[in-house]
Amino acid sequence: MTRQSDSQLGVDLGTTHTVAALTSADGRSQPLLFDASFLLPSSVFAEVDGHLLTGKDAERSARLDPSRFEPNPKRRIDDGTVLLGAREYPVSDLLSAVLRRVGDEASRVLGIMPVRTVLTYPANWATHRRTVLADAAARAGMPAPILVPEPIAAAAYFTTVMGRQIPPGGVLVVYDFGGGTFDTSVLRRRPDGGWDVLASDGLPDVGGVDLDAALLTDVGRSLAMGDADRWRQLTDPSDDISRRRSFLLREDVRTAKEQLSRTSSAGVHVPLFEVDLHVTRAEFEQVSRPYLQRTVDLTANTLQRAGVRSDQIAGLFLVGGSSRIPMVSTLLHQRLGVAPTIIEQPELVVALGSAIAAMPSRPAPAAGPATGMHPGFPAGPRPPGMGAPLGAPISGPVGAAAGMGAAAPVSAPVPGPMSPAGSPASPPGWIGGLPPSSGVPVSAPPTSGMPHSAPPASGPPVSPAAGPGAYPPGGGFAPPASAPVAGAAGFGAQPQAAGFGAQPQAAGFGAQPPAAATAQFGHGGPATPGGPPGGFPPFTPPPPRRTNGGGGKTALIVGLALVVVLLLGVGGVATWRAVSSDKSDDPSSSATGNRGTGTGGNGGNQAGPANTKDAKPGAKQQTVEINKAVWYGQVKLTFGKMTYDADADQDPLVVEVQMENLGDDTVQSYGVRTSFQIDGQEYSGSFKESSQVSGGQKSNFHISFAVYDPLKASIGTGTLLIGDGKEAQGKVPLGGGEVVAYEPVNVLKDKKLAIHDLEVTFTTCDVRGGFLDYNGQALKENRVLTCKLDIRYNGKSSEYVGSEHFRLGLPDGTEVAPKTAPNEAMSSGSENLASARNLGFQFKYAPGTYKLRVVDIAGDARKPTDVVELDVVVK
Repeated sequence: MTRQSDSQLGVDLGTTHTVAALTSADGRSQPLLFDASFLLPSSVFAEVDGHLLTGKDAERSARLDPSRFEPNPKRRIDDGTVLLGAREYPVSDLLSAVLRRVGDEASRVLGIMPVRTVLTYPANWATHRRTVLADAAARAGMPAPILVPEPIAAAAYFTTVMGRQIPPGGVLVVYDFGGGTFDTSVLRRRPDGGWDVLASDGLPDVGGVDLDAALLTDVGRSLAMGDADRWRQLTDPSDDISRRRSFLLREDVRTAKEQLSRTSSAGVHVPLFEVDLHVTRAEFEQVSRPYLQRTVDLTANTLQRAGVRSDQIAGLFLVGGSSRIPMVSTLLHQRLGVAPTIIEQPELVVALGSAIAAMPSRPAPAAGPATGMHPGFPAGPRPPGMGAPLGAPISGPVGAAAGMGAAAPVSAPVPGPMSPAGSPASPPGWIGGLPPSSGVPVSAPPTSGMPHSAPPASGPPVSPAAGPGAYPPGGGFAPPASAPVAGAAGFGAQPQAAGFGAQPQAAGFGAQPPAAATAQFGHGGPATPGGPPGGFPPFTPPPPRRTNGGGGKTALIVGLALVVVLLLGVGGVATWRAVSSDKSDDPSSSATGNRGTGTGGNGGNQAGPANTKDAKPGAKQQTVEINKAVWYGQVKLTFGKMTYDADADQDPLVVEVQMENLGDDTVQSYGVRTSFQIDGQEYSGSFKESSQVSGGQKSNFHISFAVYDPLKASIGTGTLLIGDGKEAQGKVPLGGGEVVAYEPVNVLKDKKLAIHDLEVTFTTCDVRGGFLDYNGQALKENRVLTCKLDIRYNGKSSEYVGSEHFRLGLPDGTEVAPKTAPNEAMSSGSENLASARNLGFQFKYAPGTYKLRVVDIAGDARKPTDVVELDVVVK
């Protein structure tokens, strides 16, 4: 490990086992060992003097006096106290005993307690359960732990350690089947690399221990028929000797169940009867199928509640020891049509991912060529524990070696050998010493929102050895489009022909721009190999050479030429600035003349028709000055000149548009759907320049409409449409009339709400036509309330703040959950403030008073004292 004071401890306190991992400052993690195992039994035994033993010490002691033994204290979290022997213990004391054992081991390894502790919990846990967990940590000497939902920790492992790429907007399903409970969660990737939990649910009565009990009942069926009294002594013991026998039988059944995930049969010794029975995998599958089917049904129902179809799933990740049961993968694949991913030791996933999840979010990376890895990280063999994703389920007996948890679905030989045990050292920043494995590519579903992107995957990865300012071979990544380059023509000028007019790829979330070089408006052409991005070759001065007296004239000519070039360049810039200045001063321009209500039934309007004096009906050449703006998702589109040339070989109808990205994340031009209606016909539009626009930047583009036959009407009678018919569609009628612009209207500013230990300041809230992130434009007849907010945690422990803490009350008395929400693990001290976080609600438009609510449930059920709210008036 690196500096001890920089290490942090991640703990997954499970129902049957606890797993912990230390993560150093450079991002490398190593699981802790407890009695030569990664798995610390979560069991607790109370000695006569009140001292609590944990782990295998507790299990060994339980054979002497099972009445003092609690195998699953996490399952008792709602009970308050637990009777062990003749004494009652608070549940938090039992949990703290397990956590103290973890802390002691971490201190032994490091020589000092880690600087920070991260604890995971089921995503559907209420506040009071999280409070019990935080209290147990404090009692164990872990002050102010950070609490992270288990599925978010698993997602961090999936994308960071395993290197699986989930693009912004992509959906990951986490199927967490542990020893005591089952939980399933549907998560969506945020552009900043974080995760939103769309839906989560669980089964508290389905876990590995329940499968043990079902197998035990099946094993003893024939024995109970022959001697019911003796069997009852094993299953319902009444004295210490019987309890010891029962404990040994249950342990043998549990190990047999685990063996059946690797082999086709296993033996069970039955004390008191003193017989050895053999159990087959088919018998185990028969008794376990009802339990497993419930987990699959709940996963499907949770997907339905989240509004996610099976074909939109970018990853299905199996977590928890019970998830390695082969039939789990088979049933999931049959129900969802998605091949699950499981690693060799799924028990370690949440603990190893917890520390990563608690780190600040980073933008989701683009996949590199072929490997599915982030560019710059070499491919290599998987380290231990990194199994390949499962393929389609197959049937027949499994012949995997013991210890191979990445078993294929029931019941055939595991396809292919496991990965090599060795692994090269990983580059800094990758957790667990592993370049991620390459597997089946995952892709996100198309959506109505604008796609966000990272650098194109088709380009060569940047060499790790490249220093600052180095350019990738072949021009690599295009710069974000902003102001035009000096000397470039303004609106109306046709860009260079390199790639101009090429059709962009149809794309949804996370889709990459076309691999072919395309000209960006205001850029000169394709990049030069070895040169800077942007299309201009690097200037290389010619080598000096001797002259025969003519050097003075040559120098003078060259100097005059350079002066002329400079003057032309300055003139071009001055011309652009003059045009821009004229437009901004024009009261009919989008800067000052586009104000509307923004929240009315039409989404706001802009008065005044376009200038159509040069658009005569039937004319072969027509021009219209539009100068109108529409807000679509996170961009503002300002339309300039539309030109029609019936004699043009291609692109006869083109409109200029300036795209301003009002969000934080990069968007692609081709994510905006446009069309033009005229004379009863509708012509689809496509951006001639497929470039990206960075957050807070502007760029100029041209949209071409697929007009093939001569237009008989004046283009001034047509209407621009922005968005498809299922969305809140923007409209710009060129001949005058109502412009549906969806201009944002501020409805709230600098309002503060405080509840329990949380303080939320809404710095600004707007009603608009779309979200400022990957969620894109609102649905038809809907609006979006977007807010920027600051969150402060004033407690002495920690709290997770997510979508469950925010609701929007509608005028009809119902309420909706946010589609965009913070995802913050907060604690006392330096991590008690989260600034400028995004919140977004979609709602059916209706004028009235809405209630913006902060919810912090302190008990099992929501009470009026758990809610504070602000009025938001929508006109």
